[in-house]
Amino acid sequence: MTAIKYRFNELGVDESIYITDVGQRDHFTKIFNAAKFSGFYDSSKQTPTHIGLGLIKGEDGKKMKSRSGKSVKLHELLDEAVERAHNLLKERVKDPKVSSYLVDQDLSRIAQTIGMNSIKYYDLKQNPESTYKFSFDNMLDTKGNTGMYVTYMYVRVISILRKAFDNIDDISKIDEQVKDHLSTTQFSIKSMTPEEFNLAITILRLPECIDDSITNYQLSSKICDNLYDLSVKFSEFYQNCQVIGHDELMPRLMLVYATKLSMEKHFHLLGLQTIECI
Repeated sequence: MTAIKYRFNELGVDESIYITDVGQRDHFTKIFNAAKFSGFYDSSKQTPTHIGLGLIKGEDGKKMKSRSGKSVKLHELLDEAVERAHNLLKERVKDPKVSSYLVDQDLSRIAQTIGMNSIKYYDLKQNPESTYKFSFDNMLDTKGNTGMYVTYMYVRVISILRKAFDNIDDISKIDEQVKDHLSTTQFSIKSMTPEEFNLAITILRLPECIDDSITNYQLSSKICDNLYDLSVKFSEFYQNCQVIGHDELMPRLMLVYATKLSMEKHFHLLGLQTIECI
């Protein structure tokens, strides 16, 4: 209560947010009410807010434990995720249909990114107050709302751009080439397919998503949901709208490029890394 009085009166904050285990909600509700009753803050202008975090359980529904019975440390979860991602990649490169571009890459580096992205995304997409079960199989699933899936969709975006610009290896050079076409590319909503229109609308929704995330104190889960929706819309566009070799090449290529920029912004906000092949 002393801290509440100091923050609202000495520091002059409008809102003070407390983040703890969800089980402490009743405690903080009583503290806030007592501080209000004591006149420590003006409830018409100032607000103390509690955000509760749910528990993370193992696949057995119990509190996560290691094989030794001790609590699992974060580095152990990260190491396990990276190892599983590496094993998936080693199996993938055995497939003759897989691009030779992947075969020539450092699989350890890619596995590191996939493992970290997957475990971060799996946690960040959860409603902060929800208790959830941790599952490596679900986390590394290539389908559904997972870090693996959104990373795979980003790689698909890069693949289209690479092919469009003569299989360019340095992705940063694509930015330079795209700028040369922006001033000459014409867009028409009337000529858009439903898949193109839905993808474009989803790209434009990011600012609204960020505002909504802040208002509802769900910074990561809302952005994860929007990134997943963007990935789904791009997948539908990819399956139904030819890009390379189509008469509307440049408008569609600009849409793919806009998807790239939007996905990169989502990844940045979530603290995820991008990769160019998987």
